[in-house]
Formats: sequence, structure tokens, C-alpha cells
Amino acid sequence: MQGLEEGDGEVVGDDGAAEAPCGAQRAGEHLLDLTLLPVREVDGAVFVWRHHDGRAPDWELTPWHTLGTRAPRLAAWEMAGHSQDVVENTVDIGHFTPLHGWGASEVAEPAVFEGRSFRILVRSEERVPLLGASPLEVTLEGNGISRVHVCTALPRFGVRTCAVYTTTMIAPAAFQLRQTSRFEVAEPAALPAPLARWVSGSVHRLLAGVMFRGNCAFVSQDFPVWATKRYVSPPRLARGDGPIGPFRHWARQFYPPNRLRARVPSSVMRGAAGDAESSVT
Repeated sequence: MQGLEEGDGEVVGDDGAAEAPCGAQRAGEHLLDLTLLPVREVDGAVFVWRHHDGRAPDWELTPWHTLGTRAPRLAAWEMAGHSQDVVENTVDIGHFTPLHGWGASEVAEPAVFEGRSFRILVRSEERVPLLGASPLEVTLEGNGISRVHVCTALPRFGVRTCAVYTTTMIAPAAFQLRQTSRFEVAEPAALPAPLARWVSGSVHRLLAGVMFRGNCAFVSQDFPVWATKRYVSPPRLARGDGPIGPFRHWARQFYPPNRLRARVPSSVMRGAAGDAESSVT
């Protein structure tokens, strides 16, 4: 399934099927010959199913938990690369330290690939300006090869974040990436409940923009890698790279037979490469 944020122009009928946008339903007295595609709304996004053989959906998207009750912050980018690279990035444990600046990272719970989903838990360390280092707990989940859920926790500071990333291929060597992110600050247990809520809410208001910009900066560090990455099969792995092989085996189910990650000519990649165009709200 490919993802769209709510409000992107897809019109959904009462029966859940996609309909033609208003104003494009009739040509004279005749209905246009349009193909209706199944859609699903999950976690605030609308997903459209399109099978290469025209088959109906044979699996469903998994809803993920929502952190807190505040409205999320949204960002979107378009860049060179492939949708699978974003999802594969989550199991590439070895890149978190040299690229993103985390401390030494290790797998807290081995990756589990089951059906159309996978899950892996990572333990690391992150340094917070002026406050020092804190253990970092990261839960990474994937559902299909166009949807990722990343949740982090800094127990020392009582801070948690969750972000959903969805991708849509817009050209043979380019894709759109959308980020929906939230963060929460725990209420201090040592304070009376009303004061604890006030402290938590005040810290959230103070840091909301900083945390969001930091989240966008974090993910954007991967953009040059995705834009110039060359797909190699079998992959050439180094110690600590994570379960790339099992991930690739799992990802095969989302491609037509004999068309697993077709190689795109380097000339096409160079033409699609360049600075990522972004939209942040």
C-alpha cells in the first residue's frame, strides 16, 4: 500500500472505495471509466492499494499506538532513492553511531519478522546538550515496505517520542517521505498531581519546536545516503550492520515474482538526485 496524508485529494465513498474527485465524475451524461482502488485509513493517513495483477487486498495494515493526546507535527520531503531504503534503514543498526551520533548501539531484542511486519528493539545512548548522556531505548517497527514506526525513550529525563514515516514512490528513482511525530514529557512523580501536570505541560510547550526540528534534522542526515545508495544483492555487510539479510528476505514478498528491486541505471539516479524538497508544518 502507498501512503497519503489526510486531505491530499482522495475521495472515499461510504463503502470504503475510492471515488473520482468532485467535478470529474461525469463527461456529459456518461460516467468516466475510472478504476476504483481500495483504500484504508490507518493512524491518520490514507493508504491506497494497487496490485500489479489487479488483485484485491490480501493483508491489512497494522494500527500503531498513539503517543499522548496532542496533535502531531508533520513534515514531508521528496528526494532521490527508493522506498525500501527507508524501511531497511531501521534495521541497519551499525549506522546509528557514525551517522547520527548515538553512543554504542546494540540489539536489546532480536528482530522478529512475522507476516507483513517486523519489530526490533535497540539500546543505545544519547547526549543531550547541557544535561549530559542518557540511556536511549528505541523500538523500531515496520509494516510493508512503505511504513515505519520509530519510538524512543530517554528514561533519565522522562522524554518519549514516536514518529511514523510513510513513503510513496513518485518516479523509478525518487520517492516522497512523510513524517508524523509526537513527543511527551512524563509528569514528575515527586510532585503533587496538579503541579506535575503543569510542569509536564510547560516543558512540552517549551521544547515542542526544538524536539520537532531535532527530529527532522536527525532523519535528514540519511537523505544523502538514500540519494546515492547503490542496491547490491547480496549485500556486503560489516560487523554490527544489523539483520540486513533477514530483512531483504522478508521484503521479497512485496515485489512481483522475478522483479525484486529492479536495478535503476545510474544516469536515472543522477538525474533524480539533488537537494530534498521539503514541507514542514
